[in-house]
Amino acid sequence: MPYTAQSNPTPTVLSGVVIRPALKGDINGSRLPWSYRLNLKVDKAFGINVGKSKNNANGRNVYCDIYLLLTNVLNAQNVLSVYSYTGNAVMTDI
Repeated sequence: MPYTAQSNPTPTVLSGVVIRPALKGDINGSRLPWSYRLNLKVDKAFGINVGKSKNNANGRNVYCDIYLLLTNVLNAQNVLSVYSYTGNAVMTDI
């Protein structure tokens, strides 16, 4: 993902002072590093016969589906954004 780098530090919260960022390169000329995420879903479906057992005459079939969902299996911490001046990453485990 692209972002715009700047060559001067600007305060994020400062009242009454206007400081404009000076761009370092082009708009959206810098790139964030790669990000990846691995999820895992294990699924098992099965049927249960309820009622009469002789070839299931006048009985019912109940179908069940059970699954287990694991998110971020590798516990990867991806970079969502960076600070424009320093380029230091803001990490997340999403």
